[in-house]
Amino acid sequence: MESEFQVFLEGRKEIPERIEFAINAVKDFEGYLRKKNVALEEAELGVLKEYISLLISEGRNLEDRLVAIARYCRFVKKNDYFIYIAGIVNGREVLLGIAKDLERQRVRKFGSGSSKELSYRRLGRRKKRTLFLLK
Repeated sequence: MESEFQVFLEGRKEIPERIEFAINAVKDFEGYLRKKNVALEEAELGVLKEYISLLISEGRNLEDRLVAIARYCRFVKKNDYFIYIAGIVNGREVLLGIAKDLERQRVRKFGSGSSKELSYRRLGRRKKRTLFLLK
């Protein structure tokens, strides 16, 4: 999974130092999960909260570390963890990434000069909503 995540980060145009930092942050997080004998896919939100508490107590709760773990959780589709961390870091870095992804989707669907809108489904609802992207 490490090499796929590295390719994901390279695709985001991250500099090599940030990629290395992110991969090391994720390795540390995965090591914590192994010590707890739980796979990321099966881990409850409480495990993440315990890990973040550990980071805080050790003074390792850097925003870059949390953003790296959030990106990894997004990459592996561990959405509850992703959303939780996004809330902690105020979503600045994480939401910027979401905005860039949405823009790429809009360009793929409508072209670069279009001001068309993308539709999406809100969580927990069946009715379609519309998201307007501003340039």
